[in-house]
Amino acid sequence: MTAASRLRAKDSHRPLAGLNILVVEDHADSRDFLEEILTYYGATVVAVESATEAMRMVKRTAPHVVIADIAMPHHDGVWLLKELRQHQAITGHYVPVVALTASVSRPLKVDFDAVLIKPCPIDKVCRVIQRLTEPAPPQKRRA
Repeated sequence: MTAASRLRAKDSHRPLAGLNILVVEDHADSRDFLEEILTYYGATVVAVESATEAMRMVKRTAPHVVIADIAMPHHDGVWLLKELRQHQAITGHYVPVVALTASVSRPLKVDFDAVLIKPCPIDKVCRVIQRLTEPAPPQKRRA
């Protein structure tokens, strides 16, 4: 049984307990909603309104997952993903990034770990976060 499976079995009302999540959303209502609901489900959430602010937070904290809006003023979610991957190359710390967008009218030619379309049911958001944060199964050693 994986750690995430044990967590779900232990407390189905707080399936995100123990996770640090960074939410990046320029619309205050959406940002506040995500922060409130993810906190309700057990996560520790830091919510910011810009990609620039998100990069400052990533350097100070250690999020397990970043959930980012795509269409934001100044720097968008694609810029944030590129910056996060450059930061990862320096630190060696991989952080999954979930794109949250109202439209996929333009193709996303970058490698987000998941793309969710707004409005997205919160149970789907939780399942995606759980999937991205489950530890990899141990690899068999060869003799």
